[in-house]
Amino acid sequence: MTLTAAALSLLPATSFGLALLNDDATLPNGLANNVVRIVGQYQDGQDLVTERGSGTIISIRQDQQNGGTWYNVLTADHVVNQAVANWGNNGGSIQLGFNGMAGFQYTVAGVANVAEAANNVDLALFAIYVQGALDGPAGIVPNVNFGTAAANSQIIQAGFGYTATAGIGSPAPDGTARYLWGGVDTWGTYNAGTNSISDVLTSVLTCQEPYKNYTSDAIQGTCAFTITAGVVTRGTTYILPADSGGPTFSLDGSLLGIHSGSQDGGTDPDYSAAGMNWRDVSLSQPYTDWINSSIPQIDVIPEPTSFALLAIGAVGLAARGLRRSKRV
Repeated sequence: MTLTAAALSLLPATSFGLALLNDDATLPNGLANNVVRIVGQYQDGQDLVTERGSGTIISIRQDQQNGGTWYNVLTADHVVNQAVANWGNNGGSIQLGFNGMAGFQYTVAGVANVAEAANNVDLALFAIYVQGALDGPAGIVPNVNFGTAAANSQIIQAGFGYTATAGIGSPAPDGTARYLWGGVDTWGTYNAGTNSISDVLTSVLTCQEPYKNYTSDAIQGTCAFTITAGVVTRGTTYILPADSGGPTFSLDGSLLGIHSGSQDGGTDPDYSAAGMNWRDVSLSQPYTDWINSSIPQIDVIPEPTSFALLAIGAVGLAARGLRRSKRV
């Protein structure tokens, strides 16, 4: 390590979501209001298990019969899969929270308001029913248009994942310049950054779980850092834990992909280094067909006992560290 690098490493490090804020990228067309934080929860014995993630409100539909409004949210299946599987006696639930607002303003009423893509595709939809005005961020929450991903195209990515710190050294091997993500207490702050698509892939494993191996068409990008005197100073977005389910948009605001997984740092999953890859589920056919056909099925008023759960914020979320190599 040079003297300059040693000195820089002692300075207070900047923290980033999605590994790095690149020029504080702003989503076009007011779409930042569409990005939400998500938790899927269930009871495992005495432990309350919490799966953290991000999502995007992709459409809004008025319920003419009941007078309320449905907000349909697209996310990664691995964020909510176990909450759905344990919905009955094990207290499965899915909660949603908006940027700039404390806690989780809305809870999915029942398992009938959730759809998971077939064939182990890492996509899930859920519907939130609001009787009055949406208690979300100021401004419009627009419907989202889907787009087609292309290699070398410029993108903007967003999410509520853990923050990461630019630096060098431990825990990365051999003093490799890297980002180290900050742990459970850094989760939940909205961030967005720019990147580019390096490839559009077919039937690539995007996420491995103990209970499911996800395989789907994907778009892929690379984590590209600028390193000054051995220390990371700039870079493109790199999907971190709890960014799962967040959106990848084209510069014109079309939704191209849903964050699914990323390549980790080998034996230690807590850092990212230059050249590593992230992967989204590409929102091309047949996945968009599944989304459009599923929305009418999940926009259904639940039974009265479940209906009482609507608009209840989640409290007392249990902290749970995420240390998985293929899952964010």
